[in-house]
Amino acid sequence: MLPVPYHIVSTANGTANPDPLDLGLLVILLIGISYLTYELVERKTTTRRRLMPPLTIIAAALIGLTISFAILPMLNAVPTSPQIAVVSIPPGASTTNFPNGFQPATITVVLGVNNTVGWQNLEQTTCVKTCDHNAHGDTGLFYSGNVPPGFTNKFTFTVVGTYPYHCDYHLWMKGTVIVKNR
Repeated sequence: MLPVPYHIVSTANGTANPDPLDLGLLVILLIGISYLTYELVERKTTTRRRLMPPLTIIAAALIGLTISFAILPMLNAVPTSPQIAVVSIPPGASTTNFPNGFQPATITVVLGVNNTVGWQNLEQTTCVKTCDHNAHGDTGLFYSGNVPPGFTNKFTFTVVGTYPYHCDYHLWMKGTVIVKNR
């Protein structure tokens, strides 16, 4: 990643500063246009040999500006990820017949908005093995992996549907993820 912000005016840190790369390319472009104008108007030259240097300068500046405005922002863009919908596993959920081991027991998510579900284990970190949990789809279509105390694991749903799930370690813990279109 290059160390300068892009485009004529950058608003990094809340201030408007000219971008040195873009300003330099604009200066080069203006020099090329001035040189071309001088050759065409003052010297009344139309020979290829005399017009090649200013046209090369103009082309180089335009290529640089195209790279700065079109290509570099795509390379430096931070991909946005959808919001994560969180299901909590409260302390004590590993005890037999704990009500609502997954909270909320039913969660509805929307594709492209919040279709990543995270299971957050709020059990005490001093609890060993018996406090590990997971979210395993009843039909086997998804699996969160083990979620030890204090951790969050997530799964991204990509198909509309209703997905009941359970914890493999504590079969009384059940939940449902409903995935909808926008």
